[in-house]
Amino acid sequence: MYNPLLNRIILSFVFTFFSIELIAQCIPGMPQPGDGEIFPDTLSDAAACQPYEDAISFLLPRDTTTRVAGTNITIPFNSFTITDVQGLPAGVSWECSIGGDCRYDVSPDYPDPDTLGCVSFFGTPSIPGEYLVEVLIVANLELVGDNEGVFEIPFR
Repeated sequence: MYNPLLNRIILSFVFTFFSIELIAQCIPGMPQPGDGEIFPDTLSDAAACQPYEDAISFLLPRDTTTRVAGTNITIPFNSFTITDVQGLPAGVSWECSIGGDCRYDVSPDYPDPDTLGCVSFFGTPSIPGEYLVEVLIVANLELVGDNEGVFEIPFR
C-alpha cells in the first residue's frame, strides 16, 4: 500500500543523509624532535575547485619563565583557547580537535598529552593563491590572566 507521508519521510532521510558533509576529526600527532610547537609548520598544497583536507598538530607549553626584578619566575598556563582562524581561502573551513569552544585546559593533574591538540582544515578552495593563515589564541596564565597570540601557517 502506497503511503505518501511515509514516502516523503524516507526520501527526506535519504536526501539528508547523503547531503551531510562528512568531516574527519583530526587526531593530534605526537611531536618528533625538531618539530617545534606546530607540526607540520606548513599546510599541504591545495588545488582550486578540488576537495581539500589537512590538519596541523600543536604542542602547548605548560608554563613560561619570565625575569622579574632580577629573578626568574615560572608562571603556569591554565588554558589555551583557539578563538578564530583567519586568512583561509574562500571555501575552506576549520575545526579544532575538541570541538565546541576550542579550549584546551592545562593542568598539572593531567598527563603531558593534554597539551596536544590539532586543527583540521577542509573544504573546496575556490581561488588559487598563497595565503598566510593566522590561528588566533588566548593563553590564560595563572598570575597574569588572558594574553592573545597568533600562530602563522603558510597555505597555498
